[in-house]
Amino acid sequence: MTVASPKSPKKATSPPSRLGLAKDPANDEAKLSAPKASKSPAATPPPVGQAVDSLKSQADQGNSLAQYQLGFRYKTGLGVRKNLSLAQDYYLKAAKNGYDVAQFALAELLLKEESSFLDPTEASHWLKKAADQGLAEAQYNLSLAYQLGVGVRKNLARALEWLQKAAENDFTEAQRDLGLLLLAGGVVAKDVASGLSWLEK
Repeated sequence: MTVASPKSPKKATSPPSRLGLAKDPANDEAKLSAPKASKSPAATPPPVGQAVDSLKSQADQGNSLAQYQLGFRYKTGLGVRKNLSLAQDYYLKAAKNGYDVAQFALAELLLKEESSFLDPTEASHWLKKAADQGLAEAQYNLSLAYQLGVGVRKNLARALEWLQKAAENDFTEAQRDLGLLLLAGGVVAKDVASGLSWLEK
């Protein structure tokens, strides 16, 4: 597979914290990374002072932001009693409305081993939905899914495709991984110059 060189260099950002399944070279398991700042206001945790009843009213009217925020509250116990089942319900409503961050959040929830609704196949479905909308976190984690066979059949070509999309979308960990692949060669054609360029981002 031919991997493109990075565009004009941009200032590197700190690697994001990680959630969900683990990606650890020592045990070769996949793990979701937490969303970084997004253009979508849903990426920001809801204000504590906003009344839950008001959010529920908006959510019932189909407001995807309110649905996502309720899902976040029930997942974390922010202002309400923690309830992963309700969190899943509200994330799913927002995800079906096409809300990319909710789709990613739902995928993360479906990959939690301690949850009673662990479903890697369904999780990969929502990762793909969010990735198709350009959410870098989803693109990177979909790459991991294809690499390791989490909820999908292993497919190295698709893993590389989504890794490059995430890297081009300025996702730090994807840029690092792509740079290391280019330096090492084998999986992709060795390209030291491009590899170093990705690592310097």
